Amino acid sequence: MVLRLIEAGHTPSEAEGWARARSTFAGVDERGLTVWAGYVAGLWTHIAVSNGQGSARRARLDRDYVRWRLDRA
Repeated sequence: MVLRLIEAGHTPSEAEGWARARSTFAGVDERGLTVWAGYVAGLWTHIAVSNGQGSARRARLDRDYVRWRLDRA
């Protein structure tokens, strides 16, 4: 959900803040979230390289989100 909010124009901080207000995201481990974000960014990058179809933008947004998370660590 965080990545969809970022894609819709929210900042990573805003998107995470919204998600953390939901019970399913409230107790998420910071390190685990960063690892998961990295995995998803890699997945979208692979999809973008493999078949494109508009996925390059999502891959870039996801990589930017991972970079933002790593810069906060």
